[in-house]
Amino acid sequence: CQLNYNFLLDEILFIDAEGEKMALANPQDLLYVKIINRKFISSSQGYFEVIDSGGVSLVYKWICNIVEKGKEGALGITTDSPSTYQMNQISFDAKTWKLDVDKEATVNVKVIPYLKTKSKYIIARGAKEFYKAYSGRRSEIEAYLSKEPVDFKKESDLKRLTNFCNSL
Repeated sequence: CQLNYNFLLDEILFIDAEGEKMALANPQDLLYVKIINRKFISSSQGYFEVIDSGGVSLVYKWICNIVEKGKEGALGITTDSPSTYQMNQISFDAKTWKLDVDKEATVNVKVIPYLKTKSKYIIARGAKEFYKAYSGRRSEIEAYLSKEPVDFKKESDLKRLTNFCNSL
């Protein structure tokens, strides 16, 4: 038996020996789910992957969207008006995505870093969010950032800053 994280549906799936898939029924009853070396926690906003644990944890929210591509028309211009219009759909549990048969679809995946405090999740866009998460430590964080610049789009930099802040 295996566990798998389905980021399209934001579910943890239990997969039995025959390949039958079942979503965890009451994720709020679990502290966390560990899949190989990855740890996921459940919240009212869905699952978050724990990247770095501490007083304030660095966590990732996986967001997935299915987007249809338009059909190429005259002069190479993309159009949404085909000569024959048929619909098909992708369904998983209670969610359904309708797709045109003659169109391609792409799956867009975004990973959004958050800081998880005891009571809330804060999107980690920049230094301001770290000041909020570590209230009362602004001067120490500013001093650190002036010596050790952080690219807030790099996981290694976010982990380094989170580790520093948790050590205060």
